[in-house]
Amino acid sequence: MNTDTAYFFQLIGGSTSDVLSSGPVNQAIRIFSDVIDDNIDLRNVFKIYLREPGKTYAYYDLIEEQEITQLTYKKYTLPLTNRLDANIINTDIQIDANSDGTADVGIYAGMTITVFPSSVTIGTSTTPFSISIDANGGTINQVYTFIQWALRQSVNIDNGPSSSLLGLIAEEMVLFNGSKLRTLRNNIGGVVINNIATSEFNKIEFTNDNGNIITYPFRTTIQLIFNEVLRNDVNSKYVLFFTNDDAGDNTSRDFGTSNAIVIRDVNNAEIRGTVSGTNVITVSYDYDGNIQRGNASAGVVVQYTAIAIGRTNAKYTISSGEIIRTDINTINLNSVLDVFRT
Repeated sequence: MNTDTAYFFQLIGGSTSDVLSSGPVNQAIRIFSDVIDDNIDLRNVFKIYLREPGKTYAYYDLIEEQEITQLTYKKYTLPLTNRLDANIINTDIQIDANSDGTADVGIYAGMTITVFPSSVTIGTSTTPFSISIDANGGTINQVYTFIQWALRQSVNIDNGPSSSLLGLIAEEMVLFNGSKLRTLRNNIGGVVINNIATSEFNKIEFTNDNGNIITYPFRTTIQLIFNEVLRNDVNSKYVLFFTNDDAGDNTSRDFGTSNAIVIRDVNNAEIRGTVSGTNVITVSYDYDGNIQRGNASAGVVVQYTAIAIGRTNAKYTISSGEIIRTDINTINLNSVLDVFRT
């Protein structure tokens, strides 16, 4: 904790107070006075927070943690520790340029936190959540940075229609579980993150209202890389096929036949199109959910055949291989010049 300053509150709906000194604290705090003075009774709530920019957070609910019915006149020990947080990737000013408690810079300007109980479908499972976070297409580190920033704001951070959620005293919503971002179930309920970058789907875990951990079906990113000949042919096209359906129904829908299957992405769009001068085209494939080859093929290694051809001078080219259960699969398509068309 060293030079960091903790803050606490003693009344639900009340304001927060900073401790009197930074670093280790030994401080008396008033909890009661009789009617002769100002008649206060703050013996039923004491929550203390340590939330510094760029560091991990600490929180202690004295009543709950020490199973106290009511505070009394004695010394209590409240452990709070923190450390540098390597998962924070931007400073406050890079999120909120004018420091008014509203994110207004870059991708953060579109991120929101909304308290609104709802049922959310993740893969084939529909499950209840009470807090929804819009990641605005950001990565897990970007949305984590946004949430941690929001939890230090002295304003309402709820984008919903009716709730009021003061950032400073809102319970934590996320943590890193190794390299994965996991949402938490707090006193409001479970937390879901929507609109996360598709490349991050394998890196996130959700805790729902029931305390269950939910994950997306595994997705892999497919990178189609085109050489200069294909890029320079303004009419060049590509298509990605399943080599066969042996892993599924095995009904001879093989590449080279009229029943060959074009692989579809997570949005059910066929992976085909024009190169249009692009070096790399990236698509997301539902590794655990795609059953184009038949129900038994979900989660099974994909034998693929990729083709590309230009209309002007790029020769027909073919590439085959496997799409495996890994975050990124790369497919190279290299054509040569058709000298008879140049």
